[in-house]
Amino acid sequence: MADANITGRYSLSDNGTLGTANTGAYPMLPRYYGLIDENGGIISGTDGFSVIQLATGGYKISTSVTSAVSTTIVSPMLSYVYAIARTGGYQNTVIIETYDFTTGNHINTPFNFMIFDQ
Repeated sequence: MADANITGRYSLSDNGTLGTANTGAYPMLPRYYGLIDENGGIISGTDGFSVIQLATGGYKISTSVTSAVSTTIVSPMLSYVYAIARTGGYQNTVIIETYDFTTGNHINTPFNFMIFDQ
């Protein structure tokens, strides 16, 4: 089987790295992304992940495959909420915690996330 090297607006190397002229060899597209409701239900997103609500304002995202080094971006849907994504060294798992700015307490809220492999 021969290796392929595809170039143009996007480049796909023979090792599967997708990038652009702006990103070079750094992967440009997230491996997983989704919109999650306040109860941990998946509203939309890629295949290959699941979500469970652990407690008020706590969610566990499990993926089928990620690298040992990944970057997660999380964005709550409500303006008075902030979120933290924690990997804690567990491959294929991200913990999301959401907090109310005004009280500092955990709060259930819808959020978006993206996981990039590095």
